[in-house]
This record gives sequence, C-alpha cells and structure tokens, in this order.
Amino acid sequence: MLKTLTETILRLIPDLTPQDLSTIIWGYATRGVDDNPELIEAVADEAVGKIAHFAPQDMANVAWGLAKLGLLHEELFQVLSKDLVRRIDECQAQHLSIAAWSFAKLGAASPKLFWAIGQALSMRAEQLDPQGVGNSLWAFAVLCFWHEPFVQALGRRAVRSFGELTAQEMANVAFGLRTLLCWRRQSKDPSAENDVVAVERLLRDFLCAASSSFCRKAMSEGASWTDFANVAKAVAEETQETQELTELEAHFRALHLEPLFKGLEHLQRGEANALQQLQEVLDEASTGASRDGPGGVPHLGEVYSAEALCHLGLNPRSAEGEPPWYDPCGEATHQVLNQARPFSGYNAFQDLALQEGVARHGGRWGYGVLQHLGAKVGSEEWQQKALEANRQVPRLELFDRFGVRINGVSFHPAYHELMELGLTSQAAAFAWQHPARSGAHVIRGALMYLMYQLDQGVCCPITMTFAAVPALASSASGGHESSFVKSFLEKLVSGHYDAKDIPFASKAGATCGMSMTEKQGGSDVRSNTTQAKPVVPGKESSGDAFWLVGHKWFTSAPMSDAFLTLAQSREGVSCFLVPRWRPDGRRNGGFLVQRLKEKVGDKSNASSEVEYRHAWGVMIGQPGRGVRTIVEMVVHTRLDCIIGSSALMRLSAQMAAHHASERWAFGKPLIQQASMRQVLVDLALESEAALCTWLRLARALDEGEALLARIATAVGKYYVCKRAPLVAYEAMECHGGNGYVEEHPMARLYRQAPLNAIWEGSGNVICLDILRALQKEPATADALLDELRRAKEFALELDKEIPNSYNKTLEEVEEQLDSGDAELELGAREFAEKLAVCFQASSLLQFGDPLVARGFLATRLPKAPTLSTHCLGSSTSRLPESITDHLLQRLHMELHIPSRL
Repeated sequence: MLKTLTETILRLIPDLTPQDLSTIIWGYATRGVDDNPELIEAVADEAVGKIAHFAPQDMANVAWGLAKLGLLHEELFQVLSKDLVRRIDECQAQHLSIAAWSFAKLGAASPKLFWAIGQALSMRAEQLDPQGVGNSLWAFAVLCFWHEPFVQALGRRAVRSFGELTAQEMANVAFGLRTLLCWRRQSKDPSAENDVVAVERLLRDFLCAASSSFCRKAMSEGASWTDFANVAKAVAEETQETQELTELEAHFRALHLEPLFKGLEHLQRGEANALQQLQEVLDEASTGASRDGPGGVPHLGEVYSAEALCHLGLNPRSAEGEPPWYDPCGEATHQVLNQARPFSGYNAFQDLALQEGVARHGGRWGYGVLQHLGAKVGSEEWQQKALEANRQVPRLELFDRFGVRINGVSFHPAYHELMELGLTSQAAAFAWQHPARSGAHVIRGALMYLMYQLDQGVCCPITMTFAAVPALASSASGGHESSFVKSFLEKLVSGHYDAKDIPFASKAGATCGMSMTEKQGGSDVRSNTTQAKPVVPGKESSGDAFWLVGHKWFTSAPMSDAFLTLAQSREGVSCFLVPRWRPDGRRNGGFLVQRLKEKVGDKSNASSEVEYRHAWGVMIGQPGRGVRTIVEMVVHTRLDCIIGSSALMRLSAQMAAHHASERWAFGKPLIQQASMRQVLVDLALESEAALCTWLRLARALDEGEALLARIATAVGKYYVCKRAPLVAYEAMECHGGNGYVEEHPMARLYRQAPLNAIWEGSGNVICLDILRALQKEPATADALLDELRRAKEFALELDKEIPNSYNKTLEEVEEQLDSGDAELELGAREFAEKLAVCFQASSLLQFGDPLVARGFLATRLPKAPTLSTHCLGSSTSRLPESITDHLLQRLHMELHIPSRL
C-alpha cells in the first residue's frame, strides 16, 4: 500500500498544492517513515518553486518535517529562509519557533533569518507555548547566535512560567541559556560584559525555581540522559547548589543507572532477550548523550554510562580508545571569535559628511529620496543582489531560438532590479526633472554616489543616460528624425526602467549607451574611421538620418535602447544617435554586437565590441562638430567618474574603520592602535576631500558656472580617480587576509578602483585637456583661479594654528600658467595635481567641515617641506588628537545587525 501511495504522489507532484506538499512531508515525519528519501526529495524539489504560496504554518511544517527526517535540502531551506524573513510579520510566534528549531537541528545557519526571528520573538515571547520557549532558546544556542532582546525576553518568560514546562523543555531552557552564556563570556564585544551579567541572573533565577520541579517531572515523564546532563551541568557550574545537584544525581541514577544495572544482571544470568534489552538501554544512553552535542556542553550520560560499565567490570572504551558513542564529527574544533560583523544593516545616507555636504550646497530638500535609497544601499538584501549580479556576469546571445539575430545580452535578474532601483530613484533624471531648482544637480549627484556604493556596474548606463540629455536636447526640434530624438529624450528623463528589447516608443523609460572609441585611436576620436552616409542624398544636417559603416572597440552597455557614437561625415567627425530599433519598428539590422569584453572589474555591466554594417542613425548637433557636441556630455560623465571614485573611497574607508573597530589585536581594538589610526584618518581625509570636490562641481552646474564646471571637473577627474586605487588598496590592507579573498566586498572595490581613471580620458589625456582648455579658453583659467583665490583668506587665518602652504602653492600655479606651453606640458601631471589639491583645499575651506579642512591643510599642504610619498598614514601623525577623533567619528556607521560572538 505504501508503495502504491508513493507512486501516486510522485505522479501527481506537479499538481499538488502547497498545503498538500506540506502535509506529505509532515505526515511522513510524524509517522517516522524515513525509508523513502526519493519521494521526500521530490516533494521538497517541488516545494522550492511554490514556496511563495505556502502559508506560514505550512512553511513551519515543511521545515519541521525535513528536520525530523534528517534531510537537509539546501535549496528549499534557502528559499524558506528568504520567504520567512520577507513574511516575518505574518508568522505566528509558534511557527517561528518551529522554524528556528528545524534550521538548528540540521545546522542550517541563516544569520538573516535568525536575526529576524530573534527580533520577532523578543516582542512576542508571551505568545509562545512552553515548548516554543525551550526549543527557541535551544536553537539559538546550538547555532551560537546572539540576540540580546530575544535572550532577555524568552529567559524572563521561562522564569515566570517554569511550572508549565515539561522536564525536556526545562532542560532545553537550561541548555540554551548556559550555552549562550558560555559563548558570550568569550566575546570581545564591549557590550558583552553587561550581557553576561544579565544572562547569569536569568539562568540562576530559572535554575533556583525549576530544579526541584525538574526532578519530579523527570521521574514521571522519563527525562533522557541528555536532559539530566543539561540541567545538572548548569546547576553545577552556575549556582553551586550542592543539594540540588545531589537530588539530580539521585533521580538520574534511579531513572537510568538502575535499569542499566538490571539489564547487565539479566545478561549475566543468560535470560531471554536480555542482550536486546541491554542494547536498548545503552543505545538510549549513547544517543541521548550526544544528541545535542553542537552546543558544546559535556553530557552527564557519557560520565555515568562509562561508570556503570566499569562498575560491572566491563571496558567502556572501544578499540580506538574512545567511548562507543563518541562521534568525532560532532565536536567543534574551535570557536569563531574576533571577527567583525558584515558591513550591512545601515542607511548609507546617515554618513555625516554626505548629509552636511548636500545641505551646504542647497540640497536639503532632497533628503527624503536620499534616505529612501540609502536604506536600500545599506541593506543586506540589496547588497546580496549586487553580489549576485557580479557573480553571474552578462552573457552574449547573438541569436534567438529561431536563428534570428538579436544581438542580445542576458543578465542575472538582480542586475535588472538594480537598474530599476537606480533609475526609479532618479539617479539619472533628478536634475532634468527639477531644472529650475537650486540643488538639483547636488541631489542627483548624491543619488549616484549612493548607487555606486551598492553596485558600480549599473552606474555606467545610468551615468550615460544622465549625460546624454544635454547633447540630445540640442537636436530635439524640427523634422521627422528630430521628433524621433525628442521622443527618445522624453524616455531618458522619465525615471523608469524597462529591460525588454523592444522599440523604446513602447516602453515607459529608456537608457542610452556610448559607442565612441575605435581600435586605432582610443581617446583620439578624431582618428575614427567609421563612415556616415546620408540616407537621403543631400540631407546631411542635424536631425537627418545616416547609414553608418565601421567598428567600435568599446560600446558600453550594449543592451541600451540607443547609443551616442562618432563617425566621419562629409564635413568631418560628427555625432550620431544609433538606436537598437528604427522608428518604423524594425530592428536596426546594421547594429551588430561582436563580443563582450572580459573586464578586470565592473563585472555586472556589459561592455562590447560592435560593428556598424549600414546601421541607421540620426545626426546630433552640427556636421563636423561631433567632438564639440559631446563636450558638455563629457563634463557630466567625468563628474560621475569623480562621484563614483569618491563613493568607492568613502565606502572603503568606512569598511576599514568598521573592521578595525570590531577586530582586536594585542589586547585592544585595532582602531585604538596608533599606526592603524593614522591610516584610517588618512582614508577619512582622502574620502572627505573627494566628496567635497564633486559637491562643489555639482553646485557649479546648479548655479550655471559652466566655465568652472568645464575646467574643474577635468582637474578633479584626473586627481580623485587616481587616488581611488590607492585608497582601496590601503583599506584592503586594513582588513588583513580577510580583505584579500573574493568573498570579501573589498575584492570588488579593489578591482573597480582603476576604472574611472581610465574611462572618459586616462591621466595623460586629461592633463593635456586641462592645459588646452586653460591656454585656448582663458576664461576657464579665470574662473578656476577666482574660485581658488576665494579661499586665500581662510588659509591665511588658519596659518598660525595650522601652518600651511596653500597661498604659496596657488602663487606657483599662477606663475606656471604664465610660463611657456612646452614647460607646462613637460610638467603636466605635477601641475594638474597642484590644481587638484588646491581645489580640494578651497572646497573644504569654503564649504566643508572646519576640522576636516584643518586636517587636510596640515597633511596635504604643510608649510614645512616633507617627504612626498604615496603611502597613506605617513603624514597624519602630526594631527591633533581632536582632529583625529573627529575624522574617525565621521566614518562610523551604525549597523542594525547583531554583534558576532
């Protein structure tokens, strides 16, 4: 009959409801039927895809059933964990207790789930039945998961209701409280001392109230060897109550040792079934003694079963010298201590430097959207999505299943979720949606800053979508093709995301990519060879359609809806918009993706090589003025390079400070070690200076300071983006070996760090661009020097307190500008660095935190000549302790996740 039932279930599995699946697993576990693992595995496989439709009770029953059957179905437990966390408010307290017991029973540790369960049960302790109290404490103890409100709430509930508990439930409470107490005593967490005192009080109160009751119920209910062991160990080590211990031992002997002695006597007399009866007693002693072994509490059963065998002249040890019930796999080899918590569970916009900077530059009115995005950036849920999007890199899909060329790219679903988060949070469109309001570019920059800390890859298409708007706006008027550009522009600023590969006219929002550089030229786009021929002869103006033939060495975000590109028209290099779909609804058949680049970093985003074989495109801007058309766009993309590098540096510094705060060495936290403090202070200074740089540049866009934005953005892009790899490396070193593994977030930041210095013009190209702008556009030099001169008085006032060379360095810059072109080009990098450091100092002095500005002057522009090195931490030892403490305090982020034991 059982075979027939099994066959029927296997046949009907796809049609079974979630309740059916739950009932099957629960039923098999209740009846103790564990000889049909294939059926249970099949039912569990089916449950994975339907878990979202399970009622909370059914989820608890599934977890309990699998735990009772000893089946760890990893995929099912993963989705169970995620869904329980998502629906934690729907679950009754008892369901959560069952889930905790089940996960612990199988050793399926899920910190996020146990944190959520701990939070929920700490507020619903009174709703638990007595068994739930014991099982919950047992589960948290087995996994050594500390959650202070949970322990306090359930401990107090156990003390108040000990009379309702069975002997086994009392033993579970004793085991749970004592095991958690043992682990907490070994913690280096500063709050551990207070926790230990509180749990000791709870455990003593419980044992004093419950010990006698346990002894009475143990005899009537038949408490196991392990139950006695857990209570006795707690009484012996935590109360020193010898009378209670004596009573426990007496009851233990009566309940367990006497049957053992009698069984041995029956065996010696050769009575029938004596061997089987004795084996049952020994099996119960063996399994009972090791049943709850992961908690690390020695069991009374081991001691007394060995004593009984010796008493009767038998050897209690096996041939290998271990007790017959000894399980080497069940004993922990070590305790995981002195490890920092994951850097998650915080709001990224709580960063004081960011909050203050946004407010100072007129962006306080955007706090709401920034708080909303910041909460997601710091959450474990979204950080996991970013991790998944980078682990499963984009995959090229040139053809569909019918053989039609589609030039597609397949992404992990998390990539699309991240894109949607960024675009709906207005990281691309905010400034264009509020064009007349002061602070709009500052707020938009802060949104990009937050998104970059979550995932750098999606920020590439978000930046291009943002930066394409000014270039397209000039062509969005007049003519059929111009209406096409206007329609596309409206989609770019909509603040929506649609991942489907369909004409953008059918989508709520669109994204824009870039396809500029070629094999032979790179940044020298004037050497491009791609040719553009008019679709209609004689129509070769802005807004007219062209056929493009050529190749592009780097096409970023090839799944974008359209691409800005450069090609040679009759008048020279011109700018074009090349869509994936033509206005008539047909694919742009001449747009052909050749392959995807395997990059060092930026893994979640796709970059590609593309060929144009009569690709259809629309001219943007005037013929032959393509480079001029993209200049304003480049100001915006370079600004986002600075924002991205700044965000990466700040996150690296925060992670290093967090690690140093929770990691101990040589008797105190790393953050209190002098050398480590100097490095962290330098990381803080570098990151705040970079932050202040882009905030000032965004303000320049808000206030229409086009000349300042043009030159200072190039200066900032050169310097800030080059500092990012240095900061990322030093932050990685602060983590020690932990930071040099792919599992750690620092690995992704380290690989990402060089990108912004390369993209949108590498170092030498940027330096030449700076010199060309200053010499050929004198008004840009005036705008920059005027900005730097505004800080002269501030620097002079601070000179007595913080001797600095700001004014002297500025004089040197002015002298170099007056020198010949050849001399400037020879020292272009040094000149650019001077400009950048002065601009950072000026921004900090005018708009930054006063103590941070003092620290910057003291370390970057000291009056006395110092050894110039690139090693962070070598110049901060001279800072006053007040500045050091202030900088480190500003790095601190409050995490809302439990401390590690």
